[in-house]
Amino acid sequence: LLYRNPGSRHVPWNVSEWREDIEKRVDGNEWVVIASSAGCHAALNAAKNRQNNIKGLFLFCPGVSLTFNYVNTLIPGGSDALQSGRSLIHPASRGGHEALINRECLQHYLDVSESLNSCTKTDFWPLLDASFV
Repeated sequence: LLYRNPGSRHVPWNVSEWREDIEKRVDGNEWVVIASSAGCHAALNAAKNRQNNIKGLFLFCPGVSLTFNYVNTLIPGGSDALQSGRSLIHPASRGGHEALINRECLQHYLDVSESLNSCTKTDFWPLLDASFV
């Protein structure tokens, strides 16, 4: 699945658009969704919204407990730049795409991202097969 606006330097990244893209793709079919990094939260929320379509979910290296300081790891001084209203280019992961980020899109990510630690098996029943619980 190629998410909306991959590598755009003009349209800020939006995790909810990624969720919508997953939901549109799985509509009417049964899928096993595999996601990594920030895509895990889009996939997790899509799975909650489309339990009849998403029958399996594999999440690799989800970004958990992130703060704006995470940006400093990638771009020294990046957190201060975002807090002052600037936009930055988030570097691409291997095989991925750069993303235009700003304070608003990262705050939105933090607001809508599920805490993977707080999810219970009942949150995703019947997503979880009893043999894995």
